[in-house]
Amino acid sequence: KTLKEKLTTTPILACPDFGQTFVLRVDASGDGLGASLTQTQNGKEVVIAYGSRLLTGNERKLSVTENECLALVWAVKKFRPYLEGYHFIAESDHQALRWLQKLETPSGRLARWVLELQQHDMEIRYRKGAL
Repeated sequence: KTLKEKLTTTPILACPDFGQTFVLRVDASGDGLGASLTQTQNGKEVVIAYGSRLLTGNERKLSVTENECLALVWAVKKFRPYLEGYHFIAESDHQALRWLQKLETPSGRLARWVLELQQHDMEIRYRKGAL
């Protein structure tokens, strides 16, 4: 499809298939957080849901790593009805998130976020972002 077609047609959301693995893609910028929940159905990647929100004033002061982690925590909460009790893959363009599950002694904000994320059967993967 051409860029014009992609920008002018409405994306159609698919119904979730709870027998397939969900992929949660998250990203953060200096202004906000974004996420998409996808699956592969019939050999094609389909979008189940999208979400985004602006950062608060205090959140804008966080480091890039903290904002990427915040994006993951926020997205897992937002899409909890789809993810609760199922194995899923979380993808981010921020490699540091992969060490999140391996932290031995997290502290403060990161400790709270790690505890929240440990409730889920999730694999965090790095996905190269667009330049």
